[in-house]
Amino acid sequence: MEFTVRAVVLGMKRFKGEVEGKQYDNTKVYVEESFASDNENGRGSAAVEYAAGKSDVFDTLKQHTFPLQANVRFETSSNGRGSQTVVRSIEPIKPTGAPTLKS
Repeated sequence: MEFTVRAVVLGMKRFKGEVEGKQYDNTKVYVEESFASDNENGRGSAAVEYAAGKSDVFDTLKQHTFPLQANVRFETSSNGRGSQTVVRSIEPIKPTGAPTLKS
């Protein structure tokens, strides 16, 4: 299932390298999400980490200033035991001329 939301992208980080003989190549995106209104122990918002593809995704958005208002397209999928939500695209609402993420 895919869905798009207008969100605040707080930041992102990439990693490409080897750890204990295993190769890694990824970008993580941090999106602001509000605490549930019925949460008596939380107020305001938190940064939620999402996988956003390989490390080259970072290059497509690094020219922008963060936090960034954007239309973020998510995809949720299940393996039958649990679900996973990943970022599929980020389209800045006020682009700075940099290309947008497309994975």
